[in-house]
Amino acid sequence: MGTIGYMSPETAFTPRRSKESDVYSYGVVLLELITRKMALDPSFPENTDIVNWVSSAVNNDYEIEAVCDPNLMSELMSSVEMEEVRKVLLLAVRCTAKEAGERPPMRNVVKELIDIKSNSGDLQKQRKSRRRRIKHIMTGSNQRKRLLYWLN
Repeated sequence: MGTIGYMSPETAFTPRRSKESDVYSYGVVLLELITRKMALDPSFPENTDIVNWVSSAVNNDYEIEAVCDPNLMSELMSSVEMEEVRKVLLLAVRCTAKEAGERPPMRNVVKELIDIKSNSGDLQKQRKSRRRRIKHIMTGSNQRKRLLYWLN
């Protein structure tokens, strides 16, 4: 059957499992990792699970800080990391869509997670490269002109 809190809405009414219900369960696990709360956390209002709690916060345009674990937020040092968490959170929300047909296939979920990590790695490399150029420029003559050139 399934575990309450991880079961997709359609699984509650039929004993049949599907790939879409597995995607839903995976989305719940992603939400647990980001929020550091259980699927049926006692801190949620009555009759609310993690999916409803996060969805209502995201749909009401709250910042991701409203649902993300505070310890995780304190570890995020850069906007690149913050963007990664935001993208994973939005992916988890899509995985836990009420309608099975609105959930992405697991193959796409995995691809998106890989893309999120690889794209942020590229941004971090670009920033490090830029910092090295700035540091190199600062040791030469006409420091101000060169620094402004590279920053623009």
